[in-house]
Amino acid sequence: MAAEFIQINYLRKLLAISLSVILTGCISSQPFPEGIKLSQPLSPPTVRAPRVGQEWVYQVRNVFNQEIIDTVTEKVVSVGAEIRITGSGVKSGPLPDEI
Repeated sequence: MAAEFIQINYLRKLLAISLSVILTGCISSQPFPEGIKLSQPLSPPTVRAPRVGQEWVYQVRNVFNQEIIDTVTEKVVSVGAEIRITGSGVKSGPLPDEI
């Protein structure tokens, strides 16, 4: 009985070592992927600065049946060193300010 246990442990070790060697051989033989080198964009696009009073309205929908869950309105309140945006939802009420 002890001899069978030793043989099983020996086979487990042999299997683990051979499996790791085979997998390492398969991975190491893969070539390094070559792609097309792209240059950096020349200049980022210019974006218009936000103004006080700008407003966005979003409809929050259920992803399963596209039912409208809430309508959220966000509005720019102040522009300076920080831009502060307030939000409010029809069902959820006032939302925390975004800075």
